[in-house]
Amino acid sequence: MKLLLDTHTVIWLAVNSTELSETAKRTIFDLRNESFVSIVSAWEVAIKIKTGKLHLIGGVAEFFKIIDVNGLEYSLLRKTV
Repeated sequence: MKLLLDTHTVIWLAVNSTELSETAKRTIFDLRNESFVSIVSAWEVAIKIKTGKLHLIGGVAEFFKIIDVNGLEYSLLRKTV
């Protein structure tokens, strides 16, 4: 199964938040599934950091590190024909 994770989900993974259920975590890390993060999430993180709504040490670079450390893949939204 292919999963597209939203920005909150990636951040919740990073901080091991209880907002993310154990079932969701198992599904995301199940090697039979592919977990993607839209590149637009980095843009959203940058805006939230700039407006003070998100405090992420290391800024957007830290967000990319979170994606890499958790074995997630980047997704460029594109139209398939």
